[in-house]
Amino acid sequence: MSCCGSRRQQFWTTPSASMGQSVPVARAGLAPVQPSGRAFIFEGLATLMIIGSVTGRRYHFPHAGARVAVDPRDAPGLRGKPVIRRS
Repeated sequence: MSCCGSRRQQFWTTPSASMGQSVPVARAGLAPVQPSGRAFIFEGLATLMIIGSVTGRRYHFPHAGARVAVDPRDAPGLRGKPVIRRS
C-alpha cells in the first residue's frame, strides 16, 4: 500500500477555510443587479444562505427585503423556495 505523504491526516486536521474562500458569496446590497443575473428578494424573518444547485455559489440574504443577484443557471432551483421570490 502506498503512502499519501500525510495528506490524508492534513486534510482531517486542517480547517476547510480554503474551501470557503474558493466559493464566491453573493451579498445583498445597494449594487444594481447585473443584466445577466436574476434578482431574488428574501421575505423571511431571519437570515438565509442558499447554495446554488448548478454553480455551487452561496447566496446570502441577511434580512427581510434583501435583494440578491442570482446566476441564471441557479435561478430555477431557487424558484421553489417559499421565503424568496423573483423581483
